[in-house]
Amino acid sequence: MKISIAQIVIDERLRDEYGTDKDIEEFKTSIKDKGLLQPIVLSDLKNGSYKLVVGERRLRAVTQIHTAGDTIPNVPLGYINAEIMGELSPEMALMMEFEENERRKNFTWEEKAKYIKKIHDMWARRYKGNWTLEMTAHLLKIALGSVSDYLGLGSAMEKHPEIAKAETLRSAVKRAKNIKKQEVRRIEAEENDPEQLKRAESVVVCADARQWIKQVSEASIDLVNFDPPWGEEVSHKVAENWESFDDDTESADERIRDLLPEIFRVLKPDRFCIFWFRNQAYESTIELVESVGFSMKGSRNACLWIKPDKTTDQMRFPEKMLIHGYENFFLLRKGDPLLYKTDQKTNVFMFARVPRGLKIHPTEKPRMLLELLIKMTTTPGETVLDPCAGSGSTLHAAYNTMRKPLGCELSP
Repeated sequence: MKISIAQIVIDERLRDEYGTDKDIEEFKTSIKDKGLLQPIVLSDLKNGSYKLVVGERRLRAVTQIHTAGDTIPNVPLGYINAEIMGELSPEMALMMEFEENERRKNFTWEEKAKYIKKIHDMWARRYKGNWTLEMTAHLLKIALGSVSDYLGLGSAMEKHPEIAKAETLRSAVKRAKNIKKQEVRRIEAEENDPEQLKRAESVVVCADARQWIKQVSEASIDLVNFDPPWGEEVSHKVAENWESFDDDTESADERIRDLLPEIFRVLKPDRFCIFWFRNQAYESTIELVESVGFSMKGSRNACLWIKPDKTTDQMRFPEKMLIHGYENFFLLRKGDPLLYKTDQKTNVFMFARVPRGLKIHPTEKPRMLLELLIKMTTTPGETVLDPCAGSGSTLHAAYNTMRKPLGCELSP
């Protein structure tokens, strides 16, 4: 309905900022061009006046346009499009519901994505051909890029519910991008050799390892290579080049805590687990693995993989930091296993990295290093498990050394 601006009462508002002068001018230009597509919300005071509930920015813009003598399509001079509380359209009712929920501290990114998609779709249906992403961003006071991400996730979750398992928006966006890329690769692989895909399914399972490993029989595995995502320490250096790498600290730590007890369960007695961990987590890692049941006897000094070819790095502050040229891993023990005899005498392993042009995964380890570790900790014919298989290099190394490979990867 059309309400006279003179009838509208504005209480003292909490909002002091309404955008830059440029933002306001662009907003006014859009209104003059397309009209005021989203009405303001008023409360009827029952005395011929109305109190503003939602839409002060729109009210100010319309007032300034009319004061300047300009016109707005389908809005008479001195009037504004409005809806009354208790008589709201479905679109405005949903908007009010969204704004109420957004004040909740536990309003998840998944819920927000579903709301934003529904709001955008409803307004797009109402104004066929005239409603844009920019309008939804203005409407919800959210950055255009964020609206695009939320809408993309809202659609993607309908086809791939596993995206909703991501703990953060950032992780969800990466996971959605990764799924899209993997769909293309999977189709290509099926077209090239469908029989090869069936054979691969017996070696590596596409699943969330936290659920899948519960199906693995107790005391059935001879070696576990556990190389989980570490968190922000890794991702900040590779995020630009490896968008699909879901590696925020919160989800990484949760994944480790969930998997370690299961890894201990599936290992046979007197067996090893090779556990790659981030540098800053030395003490907390020892505390965690011992609480699960692993023995650190003879293993409290971490093993080091030295990268002799690493002469550059993507560091945040290269003027303050030295290049990080190694990674750590523990040889966790279930029981009291013995190492098999090899030429390796120290806890320092020096191997060049996988060349970037050949790398499939951002934290891929060189196959020769993995083959050596497998030979040190198992005998031919035994089963090697990698619950975070990534590129599959551990499985390849197990196969090359006459072991039985078994792996799980969320997005192989």
